[in-house]
Order: sequence, then structure tokens, then C-alpha cells
Amino acid sequence: MSLTNFTESGLNILSRQLELRIINLYYGTNAMLRKVAHPHYRLLFVLDSDGKSSFSDAEKQVFCTPGRWYLFPPFCEVTHSLNDTMKHLSIHFSASAGGRLMLTSQRNTFLCGEDPESIRRIREMLTAAPELSCALFFRELCYAKLPYAVSGEDSKRLLRFLQIPEYAGLLEFLNNQATAQTGINDMANFCKLTRDAFIKRFTRDAGMPPRKFLAAILTDRAAAKLAQKGYSVKETAAELEFGNAFYFSRFFRRQTGISPREFQQILQQKHRFLPVSPANRTVRAERYANEKNGKERSSLRRPDSNRR
Repeated sequence: MSLTNFTESGLNILSRQLELRIINLYYGTNAMLRKVAHPHYRLLFVLDSDGKSSFSDAEKQVFCTPGRWYLFPPFCEVTHSLNDTMKHLSIHFSASAGGRLMLTSQRNTFLCGEDPESIRRIREMLTAAPELSCALFFRELCYAKLPYAVSGEDSKRLLRFLQIPEYAGLLEFLNNQATAQTGINDMANFCKLTRDAFIKRFTRDAGMPPRKFLAAILTDRAAAKLAQKGYSVKETAAELEFGNAFYFSRFFRRQTGISPREFQQILQQKHRFLPVSPANRTVRAERYANEKNGKERSSLRRPDSNRR
């Protein structure tokens, strides 16, 4: 067999362009009964549960048992019926290609499966592994489960999008200059198309309407600014031309499920996991042993107990 670099199939291009970014990590319990949807992926592993908690959407209801994983695609609305016995690790992440072109899924339902080996490794990592090892392992988990959400048609669509020169310039423009005042007409003019022709073509090529795509990029820009030290909600709203902080907060909450202020408060929680030192490794190991014996419940909870 002669050597190939997969240029003809497009695999080489996709491999160079793909990027996965962890947005947040949550570990513990969070009792709730509500519908939840996020503009990014969420990968959840059930560590402990009495089997009464469940996730459900229009197609199915799946009860949570230890060893099970769930992958929730962006914008997929899922009812969370969780009690305080359901201890889990939840990884919020985004996948993109060519800068900010989000790797989305055409699926309208969540995916799930059994993976006791990953659960075993998660327990070990959270017990004694260095933070860098944990971070690398969590990314590995996301890369391992993400292919389940992406179909062959998704792959063809993404490759086609990346090979259209006009979109490369549009992505750069939106990535660096998009504000609340940027509209569909601006995007259409950039690609030198009429509004109707642009909407039809972009929706076909990107797999989502341009308005939803623009909102996702604007949310990402806003989140990046809010994460900067000293940036207030009011300043972020002004720089992104929302007019006022109220309108910006309403937009951000609609996109992410939390307000800009709540988002900043979450980022300020610097010690979700115990720092790893010889002493703290012992503490984490003791916690794990106690939890396994049913003597205590994890004290590592998400600061915002109303959303997951």
C-alpha cells in the first residue's frame, strides 16, 4: 500500500482544523427538575445513583445508573429529573473547526451508553491524579464520545464549509468584529449575496441558520470578555453594542442558561477540586474511601445549584 496523507478525502484538512475547548467542569450532586438546553456540548458520567434520576426528551427517557454516560448536543432540550443521590462528573465543552465554526450535530436527541472502565478511571483521577493529568484525561473523554454525535452528513457539510473561500473571511470578520449590531445583511454583503440567497446557502452549508450561528459567536465573544479580570457586565454590554446591560443579560441567559454575573461568579470559584499535594492526595483518597463506604457525600458541588 502506498503512503497517503488523506488530502483527497479531506481528513487531513479536518484533522488540522478541529479544536475542542473545555468550558467548565462540575462534580457532585445537583437535585433539580427542569428542562435544560445549552449552546455547547455536555458530557456527563454517572458515578453513583439510586437509579431514580433520569434524563428525558421528546424521544426517550433514560434512568441514571452508575457506569452510564450521556452526551447532550448543543441546543438539545432535555428534562433533568435528578435527586441528591446522583453524583456525577459533567464536562461542558465546545468543538469547532476553522476558528469559530462550531461542530454541531443534526441529532435532536441525547446519546447515552455504558462505560464502567471510564468511570473507574474518573474515580482514580479525582482521587489522586495531578490536575494536568485530569485535564488531559477529560479532553480524552470528550474526543472519545464526540464521534457518536456526528454523522457522515455532518462531516461532509463541515468539510464543504471549510473549502469555501468566502466563509473563511466571514468567520474571521465575525470572530473579531461581531457585535449585537451585526446582522444577517452584514453577513450577506460580506459574501456578496442577497439576503435570501445567503440565508438559504449558509443554512445548507453550516447546518444551522445564520442568526443562530451569529448568536453563538456573539455569546462566545461575550464569555471571553467576562472571563477577563476587571471586565464588568456593563462594560461588556457596551463594547459589544447591546445598548444596555439588561438587554445583554437577557441575551446571555437565553444562550447559556445563566446570567453574565452568575457566569463570572462561577469562574471565580478557583478550587472546585482540591489542589494536588502529598497531603491533599491523602485527603482525596480518604474522601473517596468514605464515599464508597457510604459514610459521607461529596462536598464538591457546583456553586450554582440551579443549573447543569
